[in-house]
Amino acid sequence: MKPLDVLFLASPPSFPFVLQEPHKAIMPPLGLGYMATVLKNYDYNVSIIDMYHSEVTMSCVLEQLNTQKVRMVGISCTTDTYNNAVRIAGIIKSHHPDCIIVFGGPHVSFEYEAALKTEVVDFVVINEGENG
Repeated sequence: MKPLDVLFLASPPSFPFVLQEPHKAIMPPLGLGYMATVLKNYDYNVSIIDMYHSEVTMSCVLEQLNTQKVRMVGISCTTDTYNNAVRIAGIIKSHHPDCIIVFGGPHVSFEYEAALKTEVVDFVVINEGENG
């Protein structure tokens, strides 16, 4: 099995009521789909985990990291998912300190300095990452 170059995560919201009926409350992570498509066109091995779904846990993410030798994790976050994104990045760094953590999404496009100060985020992609 080819190692996974990039694992994209859609960070879950902090508000548990959003998870009660995910089919009504959310959309698929289209931005991550765009990014994955661009990277696949350059022959990168990419996967996406949508953590909005209540059945997806941090254990699922860590299992993928442990089995696939992931080089980089990209976490998309909005303002309501930012705090969870930082927590997720911290857990990943504690288990895989050499894994590169990249944040993207609307929140960090404006608050990139704060994200970089967390010490669990290595890079921030601002604006539309697939155009970069």
